[in-house]
Amino acid sequence: MDTILAGVEKAARDGKYEYITREFGFGDGSCYTNEDKYSELCKAILKELRGLGFGAIVGSNCGQFVDLWLSVTWSNVK
Repeated sequence: MDTILAGVEKAARDGKYEYITREFGFGDGSCYTNEDKYSELCKAILKELRGLGFGAIVGSNCGQFVDLWLSVTWSNVK
């Protein structure tokens, strides 16, 4: 989680509202299924991020190969 939160912090400092990573099993294909069948690590990460108020989903692009990633989003609330 520390690595993900550090990435979120850096993205926010750069003026972005999304952080994407393929680490921690999110990019290796193990999340190419229903969310209830994700690995326990991926489910725990999603739960914690959502509990902190972030949007957290597994994004995908299905072409000749499947590309998967964790997308963490937030809004500019003042």
